[in-house]
Amino acid sequence: INIQDLHCNYPAQKNIAKILDHLCTTYGIRLISVEGGSGKIDTTFYKDLPDEKIKEQVADYFLREARINGTEYFAITTKRDIALYGAEDAVYYDKNLEAFLKALPERERILEAIAMLENNLNIIKSKIYNKKLNELDDNIVAYDNGELPFESYILYLAEQYPAAKLKQEFAEVNQLLEAIRLKDKLSIEKAEAERKELIDYLSKGLARKDLEEFLKATVEFKAKTMDAVTYHNTLKKLYDGMEKKAKALDRAWPQLSKYIEYLNKHETLDKFGLFSELDSLLERIKNGLYTTYTQKMLDHNLKVIRLARNLYSTKLLNRDLTQVKKYEGDFKAQKFRAYVEREAKRLKLELALPRQEDMEAMEKTLPDLKNFYYYASQRDNILAANTLSGMTQEKESVGALVTGGFHTDGIAQYLKEKRVSYVVICPVIDKLEDNDERYINALQGKKTPFEEQLEREEKLAKQQ
Repeated sequence: INIQDLHCNYPAQKNIAKILDHLCTTYGIRLISVEGGSGKIDTTFYKDLPDEKIKEQVADYFLREARINGTEYFAITTKRDIALYGAEDAVYYDKNLEAFLKALPERERILEAIAMLENNLNIIKSKIYNKKLNELDDNIVAYDNGELPFESYILYLAEQYPAAKLKQEFAEVNQLLEAIRLKDKLSIEKAEAERKELIDYLSKGLARKDLEEFLKATVEFKAKTMDAVTYHNTLKKLYDGMEKKAKALDRAWPQLSKYIEYLNKHETLDKFGLFSELDSLLERIKNGLYTTYTQKMLDHNLKVIRLARNLYSTKLLNRDLTQVKKYEGDFKAQKFRAYVEREAKRLKLELALPRQEDMEAMEKTLPDLKNFYYYASQRDNILAANTLSGMTQEKESVGALVTGGFHTDGIAQYLKEKRVSYVVICPVIDKLEDNDERYINALQGKKTPFEEQLEREEKLAKQQ
């Protein structure tokens, strides 16, 4: 079970702890593996601490300050018997960290230069994009910034492409669209009411041979050991198989029937294939909207500068690495400067440019950041392999691995190749936090005010 971790986001970390508690309580999972450490981690020290309330308060403080993560918080506060493992190879982790710390001193001024360049490109965009391209790009930016919900973004993109071609060329996107549209027609309250009616109908009308399966499935669903898709499909199968029934399920309980269809469409999506299709769909929509080569060049530069922003703020997704490699030759200070100056002159705009030395720092730091992402992607297989090794050591057939979302694709690919079944869980995140200062302070080993106070107290105690 790969649980995605959004580093240093306090609500996400608390939800990860809740997910782990649910997995341990409901499914009896013992083996928990986490990035950032290596080997088996002894948690007996925390269990021996006498005051549970103070232990939770201190753990919560360090969680807020990003000195521990949700997995460590759970390990400190739980009374359950768990086997906690660090999933890293120390050599690769240290190389990954070293590459990040080497790039860190230049990071702030590079990001300021990138922000200035991106602002320049947005001004140019307002002058040369047509109405449709401007609208499309505004929606892309709103989605990237978390201002436009994912489903609204998908519906918008679908409106920009012929429905028949979309159905034929983009199977996963089309399946998601069907699921979204089904959801819009659904009344969850009515579906739940109809499910109760169906359960009552089955409990009274099923043959003895089917009643046992029905009761077992219902008990497991209520105990949360059977997922909603499996349970509802079981109800449908049992109803469809009844000898005496007045109507088909979609006529007898239409809202419940729609809900079951929605669950099947949504849950059987190939999530990784979906995002690959979305990238292709977006490119085709853009190609249909360009009316000049100038617009296409601007779109290219916008794409590169936004990749640069994510790259230098270390918020790049794993699937974006191929894009960085593809456009690596365009991460050049002089290229950006020449483009902005040329377009500003042509459009009679006065645009302030970043200092030359700040732009050149971007090029100088690129090798370190490439190393950072190289070692990060190399760790994917290590994290998965070490978790499987820990499961073997503990004689557990199921384990949980908590990693940053960057590693999800690589871990999934490794497990597919090893023919290991897996599920990916993403904690609910209500708010994204843009300030990553706590994360950087933790990586640099800077102490919190509380830690500094403890050191002062310790020094005073020694003097006495």
